[in-house]
Amino acid sequence: MKQVLHRAPWLATGSYAPDLPALISNGAVLMANGIIQAVGPWPSLREKTAQVVEHEGCVLTPGLVNCHTHLELAWLASEAANHPMPPDQGSMTAWIRELLEKRGINPPLAVIMAAGRSTLDRMRDSGTILVADIGNAPASAAIGADHSTRVLFLHEMLGRDNPGLVPAGLACTPHAPYSTDPELIRTLKERARSAGQLFSIHVAESADEVQFLKAGTGPMRAFLMERGAWTPSNPVPGKGAISYLDQLQVLDDHTLCVHCVHLDKAELDLLARRQAKVCLCPGSNRYLGVGRAPVMEFLKRGLLPGLGTDSLASNVSLSLWDEMRTLRADWPELDPAVVFAMATSGGSQALGQADVYGLLAPGRTARFLAVPLPEMLVDGEILSYLTTAGANLRPQWVEG
Repeated sequence: MKQVLHRAPWLATGSYAPDLPALISNGAVLMANGIIQAVGPWPSLREKTAQVVEHEGCVLTPGLVNCHTHLELAWLASEAANHPMPPDQGSMTAWIRELLEKRGINPPLAVIMAAGRSTLDRMRDSGTILVADIGNAPASAAIGADHSTRVLFLHEMLGRDNPGLVPAGLACTPHAPYSTDPELIRTLKERARSAGQLFSIHVAESADEVQFLKAGTGPMRAFLMERGAWTPSNPVPGKGAISYLDQLQVLDDHTLCVHCVHLDKAELDLLARRQAKVCLCPGSNRYLGVGRAPVMEFLKRGLLPGLGTDSLASNVSLSLWDEMRTLRADWPELDPAVVFAMATSGGSQALGQADVYGLLAPGRTARFLAVPLPEMLVDGEILSYLTTAGANLRPQWVEG
């Protein structure tokens, strides 16, 4: 068994747990057979019989984990880039209406596939190792096939879609509580449980959604009626999104709630009791003007969220370095170690992949990053730099 020992001035382990420090000075990672064997200070590992590879001027980190994106919308990238703010900022329903109009152009499948694949290539080049990709067309699963960045594809369903129409073996997930029939939500959750698959759902992204779920009023009501997706004879839950999902008995430690911007204290407590997973998309939330997710409240309750980028229809970048920078700007009081953990171990936990990704730790994949650092950074500045430099970072893959 050939062993290789990678040494660097710093290791940012991705940890937010007492048993593994978030930052190790003069550290080393021992790998063999594609698996990390040991991690620690260089003096404790230097006697190992192994080839030594030096990474001068770098910090070694886990690959980044993107918990939520829509690669099939990558062909709309120019729309977000050319319009930094939507015409009706803060109105989620207005943006959805515009998105549906743009998607009505319906470009050839080859165009959608090529744009998605090219975008995934750029995500890999920026250091992303694992992605949860949500698509409305089963064919979109091919975007991430055989890519060096692992893609967990989820076919998104809404309205009264029939799960039986989806090809066997394809993981399915509902769009959102306001847009998906409750029986379909239950059916998809049971299907995910049986198959051991991820169950991800958009939750409380906008005030419009919450107003509709609680009272059946507001812009979302008018939008759904326009689409023929709701009539006044249909009951509304009369409660917030998290409480509604719990009523449907689909909220548990294998449920990933994406966005979670508009939650009250009772729903935050409920999330914690059910040990549900959370994914925050700060860049998309800022672009759409829907508000900031209450990240400090999640942390107070022992919930470490993962990070997602959402799509290029609502974000000008799918770089998780940019997401970390946005989160730090939105919440200056956040500990940089927590923010970095959200982009690594928090994401791997959210996607049920913590035994493989998210940490520089024994048993995890020996595919990780070497990130060049400016000269003269000291220990208190490393994680701050990683979480604020944004897409200016140029990581290199270390392949085990």
